[in-house]
Amino acid sequence: MFSRLTQFFDTQFAALMRGDFQTCVSDYDFPLALHIKGDWVVYNSPTAMMEAMASYRDGLLKTGTTALQCRVNAVDTPRKGRFRAWTTITHLDADQIQAAQTESLYFIREKRGRFLIEMVQCTRMPELELVSESPLMREIA
Repeated sequence: MFSRLTQFFDTQFAALMRGDFQTCVSDYDFPLALHIKGDWVVYNSPTAMMEAMASYRDGLLKTGTTALQCRVNAVDTPRKGRFRAWTTITHLDADQIQAAQTESLYFIREKRGRFLIEMVQCTRMPELELVSESPLMREIA
């Protein structure tokens, strides 16, 4: 399961960084709840999520992040196809040097061999302080 999840997240983050937001949102289940900085943001449609992702990506690029690498730290035992995955996402600059790290808890379900993200709890996301124009920050401010 770890290798499949790692590949899943690697695909997600590569798509985000190249601006392929359609690929990203195809693996989300809407409405999608995002818990960040103590508040909840709910995205009711893929379009709303893609807009937030575009702004977030722009902010990451402005701060020098050129790639994201995910490490899956732990995974629940699936129950009725649902499980949690604890992750650390490393933000790399053009020289492949760590610029920041994000820690998130993903609530995922597996349906017919496909992972769908149902909810995300960002437990540590210091880059949002740098990316203050992100819709993620505007919506929780």
